Amino acid sequence: MRAGVLAGTLGGALMAVVVFRLTLAGTPESWQPLRAMAAALLGEDALAGGAFAMLVALAIHVVTSSAWGIAFAWLAGTRPRGVASVGLGVAASLVIMVIMTFGVLPTVDPILYEQAMLGLPSWIVAHVTYGFGLAIAPAIRRSTARSDEATTRALPAAVQAP
Repeated sequence: MRAGVLAGTLGGALMAVVVFRLTLAGTPESWQPLRAMAAALLGEDALAGGAFAMLVALAIHVVTSSAWGIAFAWLAGTRPRGVASVGLGVAASLVIMVIMTFGVLPTVDPILYEQAMLGLPSWIVAHVTYGFGLAIAPAIRRSTARSDEATTRALPAAVQAP
């Protein structure tokens, strides 16, 4: 689970940076994707974009990114390495994009859905970037498994579970 949370959060952070850069960074428009995301819980009032709306949007993004990261880490396991892991992460991110964009957003956040459709090329690039973050999940799982194994070996026999 730790690998999925870390990979999903990293991917989500990378995605946010890309979206920010692609939407005229430093201008009021660069915050529009966050405002639209907050609309899922706050409705159209989120488009005014106060600090609370931004925090709600960041919370939604971190939770969603982490949840998909957990699912990816579980499904990917520990075997993919290098280019295969990156390819799998990017492919998964595109599947996630399709599920979220066409299966979830039209109902849960039609405002973000509309903006995604207007900026579809940027939306795709952002999700591919998310996949680069997901790609580290198998390596984290391998590292965690080795660490847990070493800890178990180092424990005295009396302390180890039967």
